[in-house]
Amino acid sequence: MATVPQHPAGAARQSKADKYYQSIMPRLYELNSLGLTQREIAKWLNDEGHLMMDGRPFHQVAVSRLLKKYPQLGPPAAQPGAKLAKVAAAEAKTRPKTLDERLDDALQRIQAESEEADRKLWNLFKN
Repeated sequence: MATVPQHPAGAARQSKADKYYQSIMPRLYELNSLGLTQREIAKWLNDEGHLMMDGRPFHQVAVSRLLKKYPQLGPPAAQPGAKLAKVAAAEAKTRPKTLDERLDDALQRIQAESEEADRKLWNLFKN
C-alpha cells in the first residue's frame, strides 16, 4: 500500500506546531510523571499563561493529544522525574491565599512597621 504524500502546507504547519510546543513538552511530561491528571496539567499551563497554538486556553483533551503526539520531547534523561517541591511552589503561587494566611501576612507587616517605628524613636531620643 502506497503512502499518500503530505501536503506542503500541512508539513509547514506541523513544523510550526513542533517548534511552538517544544518548550513546554518537557514540563508536561514531568508533571504527568508525578501523577498529575491531564486536567490539572491543563490548569497549570493556563495559570502559567501558556496558550495553545490557536490562542485558546489548554484543556484536558489538548494535553492528552500533546502527550501522545510528542513523546520525543519528553523530559531529558539527565532529569528523571520532577521535584515535588517545585510543583507545590507553583501551585501555591496560583491558589488564592486563605483568610488565615492573609491575616498572618498583615500581622507580620504590622510587626515589622512597629519595630521600625521603635528603632526610629530610640534613635531620636538617643541623640
